[in-house]
Amino acid sequence: MAFYKYRGTGLLFRPCIAPFCLRHAVADSCPLDLCLKIAVKNILRYIPQKYHSLLAPEFAAELEQFGHIYCYRFMPTQYHMKAYGIHDYPAKLEQARAMQLMIMNNLDPAVAQFPHELVTYGGNGSVFSNWLQYHLVMRFLSHISDTQTLVLNSGHPQGFVRQLHLSLLIRDTSANCCFH
Repeated sequence: MAFYKYRGTGLLFRPCIAPFCLRHAVADSCPLDLCLKIAVKNILRYIPQKYHSLLAPEFAAELEQFGHIYCYRFMPTQYHMKAYGIHDYPAKLEQARAMQLMIMNNLDPAVAQFPHELVTYGGNGSVFSNWLQYHLVMRFLSHISDTQTLVLNSGHPQGFVRQLHLSLLIRDTSANCCFH
């Protein structure tokens, strides 16, 4: 199974594969000259600095063409995006595996509205803002223990905080929602 082979490999740097022929969700109406530099700078925080000069122009081009930076270069192509069996996910906790399964199910092309843009329903119901967030959250869920909580801020993974045994698995600080 291809998913099993690539599930823990992390980010793969490969040529951009933007799906130009697919339908796209409605783009935000931000004047590009005002937000281009900020948006590219924000997305580069996920990338080691030695790759910034390579990826910044690519991300700027995505923003100009699609109105959003999806990081198509990092969209998984080594495995089919679907819900696999719960024990196929590389996590210590059954709850974390269940969350990985739900994420993959919501991004299944048979389920999601615009899966290449991480949109599940309604034209803007995104699982993540970009494919880098997908990889980070899947990796964090692979390593989370029952004494940790994964903190997200407006969907951006921030890292773990120590909690009591059997605490919250994920906490989104922007909406103040708690997911068990």
